[in-house]
Amino acid sequence: MPEGVPHPSYRQVAPPWRSSACGGRCGPVRGDRGGRCPAARWRPGGLACRHPVPNLECSMSVRLALAALASTSLASLALIPAAQAQERDLHAEIMEQDAALFGAFNSCDGEGFGALVAEDIEFYHDLDGLGTDKAGLIEAVNTSICGNFRRILDADSVEVWPVPGHGAIQSGVHYFINYGADAPHGRGRFLHIWQETPTGWQLRRVVSYDHGPIDAD
Repeated sequence: MPEGVPHPSYRQVAPPWRSSACGGRCGPVRGDRGGRCPAARWRPGGLACRHPVPNLECSMSVRLALAALASTSLASLALIPAAQAQERDLHAEIMEQDAALFGAFNSCDGEGFGALVAEDIEFYHDLDGLGTDKAGLIEAVNTSICGNFRRILDADSVEVWPVPGHGAIQSGVHYFINYGADAPHGRGRFLHIWQETPTGWQLRRVVSYDHGPIDAD
Protein backbone atom coordinates (compact mmCIF):
# COMPACT_ATOMS: atom_id res chain seq x y z
CA MET A 1 0.00 0.00 0.00
CA PRO A 2 1.46 3.47 -0.91
CA GLU A 3 3.04 5.46 1.84
CA GLY A 4 0.74 8.09 3.30
CA VAL A 5 -2.49 6.27 2.43
CA PRO A 6 -4.46 4.96 5.41
CA HIS A 7 -5.40 1.34 5.68
CA PRO A 8 -9.02 0.77 4.59
CA SER A 9 -9.90 -0.39 8.11
CA TYR A 10 -9.01 3.02 9.53
CA ARG A 11 -11.78 5.58 10.06
CA GLN A 12 -11.23 9.28 9.45
CA VAL A 13 -12.67 11.67 12.03
CA ALA A 14 -12.19 15.34 12.63
CA PRO A 15 -9.62 16.18 15.31
CA PRO A 16 -11.12 17.75 18.45
CA TRP A 17 -9.29 21.05 17.93
CA ARG A 18 -10.20 21.33 14.23
CA SER A 19 -11.59 24.80 13.46
CA SER A 20 -12.76 26.86 10.53
CA ALA A 21 -9.93 29.30 11.25
CA CYS A 22 -7.49 26.64 10.06
CA GLY A 23 -9.45 25.81 6.97
CA GLY A 24 -11.08 22.79 8.61
CA ARG A 25 -8.25 20.42 7.72
CA CYS A 26 -5.10 18.83 9.01
CA GLY A 27 -1.97 17.93 7.08
CA PRO A 28 -1.40 14.59 5.38
CA VAL A 29 0.62 11.74 6.75
CA ARG A 30 4.09 13.10 6.40
CA GLY A 31 4.03 16.72 6.44
CA ASP A 32 2.23 19.80 5.32
CA ARG A 33 4.71 21.51 7.57
CA GLY A 34 4.56 24.52 5.35
CA GLY A 35 0.78 24.52 5.34
CA ARG A 36 -1.81 26.25 7.48
CA CYS A 37 -2.20 23.55 10.11
CA PRO A 38 0.13 21.17 11.95
CA ALA A 39 1.22 17.78 10.72
CA ALA A 40 -1.06 14.81 11.08
CA ARG A 41 -0.73 11.11 11.35
CA TRP A 42 -3.08 8.24 10.86
CA ARG A 43 -4.02 6.08 13.78
CA PRO A 44 -6.64 3.39 14.33
CA GLY A 45 -9.99 5.09 14.60
CA GLY A 46 -9.16 8.30 12.77
CA LEU A 47 -6.88 11.15 11.87
CA ALA A 48 -5.01 12.65 14.81
CA CYS A 49 -3.28 16.00 14.61
CA ARG A 50 -0.25 16.29 16.82
CA HIS A 51 1.27 19.27 18.58
CA PRO A 52 -0.70 22.18 17.11
CA VAL A 53 1.64 24.97 16.06
CA PRO A 54 0.22 28.52 16.26
CA ASN A 55 0.06 30.42 13.02
CA LEU A 56 -0.93 33.97 12.18
CA GLU A 57 -4.50 33.28 11.10
CA CYS A 58 -5.30 31.08 14.08
CA SER A 59 -3.68 33.52 16.53
CA MET A 60 -5.73 36.39 15.13
CA SER A 61 -8.91 34.34 15.50
CA VAL A 62 -8.11 33.62 19.15
CA ARG A 63 -7.45 37.30 19.81
CA LEU A 64 -10.71 38.30 18.17
CA ALA A 65 -12.60 35.73 20.23
CA LEU A 66 -11.02 36.99 23.46
CA ALA A 67 -11.82 40.58 22.52
CA ALA A 68 -15.45 39.66 21.86
CA LEU A 69 -15.66 37.85 25.20
CA ALA A 70 -14.20 40.85 27.03
CA SER A 71 -16.66 43.20 25.33
CA THR A 72 -19.60 40.99 26.30
CA SER A 73 -18.42 40.86 29.92
CA LEU A 74 -18.05 44.64 30.10
CA ALA A 75 -21.49 45.11 28.59
CA SER A 76 -23.00 42.79 31.21
CA LEU A 77 -21.30 44.71 34.01
CA ALA A 78 -22.63 47.97 32.60
CA LEU A 79 -26.20 46.65 32.93
CA ILE A 80 -25.88 46.00 36.68
CA PRO A 81 -26.24 49.64 37.85
CA ALA A 82 -29.26 50.08 35.55
CA ALA A 83 -30.93 46.98 37.00
CA GLN A 84 -30.21 48.16 40.54
CA ALA A 85 -31.66 51.57 39.74
CA GLN A 86 -34.80 49.90 38.38
CA GLU A 87 -35.23 47.94 41.64
CA ARG A 88 -34.76 51.12 43.70
CA ASP A 89 -37.39 52.90 41.59
CA LEU A 90 -39.84 50.02 42.12
CA HIS A 91 -39.21 50.12 45.87
CA ALA A 92 -39.95 53.85 45.97
CA GLU A 93 -43.06 53.39 43.84
CA ILE A 94 -44.49 50.69 46.10
CA MET A 95 -43.65 52.71 49.20
CA GLU A 96 -45.65 55.56 47.67
CA GLN A 97 -48.62 53.23 47.17
CA ASP A 98 -48.29 51.98 50.74
CA ALA A 99 -48.33 55.55 52.05
CA ALA A 100 -51.46 56.34 50.03
CA LEU A 101 -53.27 53.15 51.08
CA PHE A 102 -52.62 53.48 54.78
CA GLY A 103 -52.95 57.23 54.72
CA ALA A 104 -56.58 56.54 53.80
CA PHE A 105 -56.71 53.69 56.34
CA ASN A 106 -55.58 55.98 59.16
CA SER A 107 -57.83 58.91 58.23
CA CYS A 108 -61.16 57.08 57.90
CA ASP A 109 -61.14 57.50 54.12
CA GLY A 110 -62.82 54.29 53.02
CA GLU A 111 -63.31 55.56 49.48
CA GLY A 112 -59.61 56.40 49.08
CA PHE A 113 -58.68 53.04 50.60
CA GLY A 114 -61.01 51.19 48.23
CA ALA A 115 -59.59 52.95 45.17
CA LEU A 116 -56.29 51.13 45.75
CA VAL A 117 -57.82 47.70 46.44
CA ALA A 118 -58.61 45.22 43.65
CA GLU A 119 -62.16 43.96 43.16
CA ASP A 120 -60.99 40.36 43.64
CA ILE A 121 -59.06 41.11 46.84
CA GLU A 122 -58.05 38.17 49.03
CA PHE A 123 -57.10 39.08 52.59
CA TYR A 124 -55.52 36.29 54.66
CA HIS A 125 -55.35 37.08 58.38
CA ASP A 126 -53.88 34.72 60.97
CA LEU A 127 -56.54 35.73 63.53
CA ASP A 128 -59.62 36.58 61.46
CA GLY A 129 -59.30 34.15 58.55
CA LEU A 130 -59.90 34.87 54.87
CA GLY A 131 -61.71 37.96 53.65
CA THR A 132 -62.76 38.50 50.04
CA ASP A 133 -65.41 41.20 50.46
CA LYS A 134 -64.00 44.52 49.25
CA ALA A 135 -67.09 46.40 50.42
CA GLY A 136 -66.66 44.87 53.87
CA LEU A 137 -63.07 46.07 54.06
CA ILE A 138 -64.10 49.59 53.12
CA GLU A 139 -66.86 49.51 55.75
CA ALA A 140 -64.35 48.38 58.39
CA VAL A 141 -62.09 51.32 57.56
CA ASN A 142 -65.01 53.71 57.94
CA THR A 143 -66.36 52.24 61.18
CA SER A 144 -64.36 49.67 63.15
CA ILE A 145 -60.92 51.13 62.46
CA CYS A 146 -61.80 54.79 62.24
CA GLY A 147 -61.00 56.57 65.48
CA ASN A 148 -59.78 53.42 67.22
CA PHE A 149 -56.25 52.74 66.01
CA ARG A 150 -53.85 53.48 63.19
CA ARG A 151 -51.08 51.64 61.42
CA ILE A 152 -47.39 52.59 61.51
CA LEU A 153 -44.97 51.09 59.00
CA ASP A 154 -41.44 50.03 59.91
CA ALA A 155 -39.94 51.42 56.71
CA ASP A 156 -36.55 49.78 57.31
CA SER A 157 -38.15 46.33 57.30
CA VAL A 158 -39.76 46.67 53.87
CA GLU A 159 -38.55 44.59 50.95
CA VAL A 160 -39.92 44.87 47.43
CA TRP A 161 -39.50 42.26 44.71
CA PRO A 162 -40.66 42.49 41.10
CA VAL A 163 -43.22 40.08 39.66
CA PRO A 164 -42.61 40.23 35.89
CA GLY A 165 -45.75 40.80 33.91
CA HIS A 166 -47.85 41.43 37.02
CA GLY A 167 -46.48 43.86 39.57
CA ALA A 168 -44.58 43.55 42.83
CA ILE A 169 -44.35 41.76 46.16
CA GLN A 170 -43.98 43.89 49.28
CA SER A 171 -43.16 42.48 52.71
CA GLY A 172 -42.33 44.00 56.06
CA VAL A 173 -43.35 44.72 59.64
CA HIS A 174 -45.95 47.18 60.85
CA TYR A 175 -47.27 48.35 64.21
CA PHE A 176 -50.68 49.40 65.49
CA ILE A 177 -51.30 52.16 68.00
CA ASN A 178 -54.54 53.15 69.68
CA TYR A 179 -55.58 56.76 69.31
CA GLY A 180 -54.51 58.68 72.37
CA ALA A 181 -51.85 56.12 73.31
CA ASP A 182 -48.18 57.00 73.62
CA ALA A 183 -46.82 53.83 72.02
CA PRO A 184 -47.96 51.01 69.73
CA HIS A 185 -49.81 48.16 71.39
CA GLY A 186 -49.16 45.46 68.80
CA ARG A 187 -47.19 44.47 65.76
CA GLY A 188 -47.49 42.09 62.84
CA ARG A 189 -45.88 41.02 59.59
CA PHE A 190 -47.40 41.43 56.18
CA LEU A 191 -46.98 40.38 52.56
CA HIS A 192 -48.74 42.40 49.88
CA ILE A 193 -49.04 41.53 46.21
CA TRP A 194 -49.53 44.63 44.11
CA GLN A 195 -50.80 44.48 40.54
CA GLU A 196 -49.90 47.18 38.04
CA THR A 197 -52.92 47.99 35.88
CA PRO A 198 -53.46 50.50 33.06
CA THR A 199 -55.10 52.82 35.61
CA GLY A 200 -52.49 52.41 38.35
CA TRP A 201 -51.42 50.09 41.16
CA GLN A 202 -53.93 47.95 43.06
CA LEU A 203 -53.53 45.77 46.12
CA ARG A 204 -54.69 42.30 45.10
CA ARG A 205 -53.50 39.90 47.80
CA VAL A 206 -52.76 40.46 51.49
CA VAL A 207 -51.22 38.07 53.99
CA SER A 208 -51.25 39.54 57.51
CA TYR A 209 -49.67 37.30 60.14
CA ASP A 210 -47.49 36.92 63.25
CA HIS A 211 -49.63 39.37 65.22
CA GLY A 212 -48.65 39.86 68.83
CA PRO A 213 -47.70 42.33 71.54
CA ILE A 214 -45.11 44.94 70.78
CA ASP A 215 -42.40 43.18 72.78
CA ALA A 216 -42.92 39.78 71.13
CA ASP A 217 -39.91 38.15 69.50
